[in-house]
Amino acid sequence: AVLLSALIWWYKPEKSIVTLHNLFFWLKRPHFMINRFLSIFTYKIVCVSQSVKESSLNNDRIKRSKYTVIYNAIDENEYLPRPDLNTKYRTLLGFNGDDLIIGNAATLSFRKGHKYLLKAFADISKKFPNAVLAIFGGLRSYEEDVQDEIQEIIDNGRIFGKVRFFE
Repeated sequence: AVLLSALIWWYKPEKSIVTLHNLFFWLKRPHFMINRFLSIFTYKIVCVSQSVKESSLNNDRIKRSKYTVIYNAIDENEYLPRPDLNTKYRTLLGFNGDDLIIGNAATLSFRKGHKYLLKAFADISKKFPNAVLAIFGGLRSYEEDVQDEIQEIIDNGRIFGKVRFFE
């Protein structure tokens, strides 16, 4: 992300702003050193959470004054239960009226922890036979191994037919 900032700086924009969405725990020390150098050309670093900011501060060691946090958020009032639409959407998505639906919306990526969700769901479905898991999110072309891992967990947990994917 900071590399992109440096490339943009090369073309002399007035201000270069970078957004950090992850903790980037997989990066190695040289990456953090490069980020620190490239931050010289970065006007502002916007983080989506305090934990992302703290992680970058600890690893990249960029001046604190460059950071700001703008939280990802929604207006929860727009997502209050709508019993009048319950039957319509259950039918549209292929669920029965007595299904206990657990939902997840996220890109299929190792960073999103789907393997933990599926392992937990395998335990839940033993206790609640009418439980189903609806996963909304597409697969990234460069993370196709995630699909294999997900399928293995579904097979081992014997939850095939109880997990549905929607893109």
